[in-house]
Amino acid sequence: MNDSTERTLHAIRSSQGLRLLSVIVLVLLLQIPVALISGLVQERQERRQAAVDEVSSKWGKAQSITGPALVLPYTHRTTETVAGGQTVT
Repeated sequence: MNDSTERTLHAIRSSQGLRLLSVIVLVLLLQIPVALISGLVQERQERRQAAVDEVSSKWGKAQSITGPALVLPYTHRTTETVAGGQTVT
């Protein structure tokens, strides 16, 4: 009985298929936390976008960008000739 048990344990330990199966099971088990974290990241991205949209709707109204205006005083004079040959400024 002891000899058959040792042979079975040796076969299990040296089995490439069992090792491959155990690695696949571990990979699948570790995908659970990855899925939970990606769900959390997605939720936070949606919350950030909602906050950006809310702030933009309240503060992001139409804006006008103008540069400095230089105002110079001047006088525009015109001269006209009236019906008596007189010029009027």
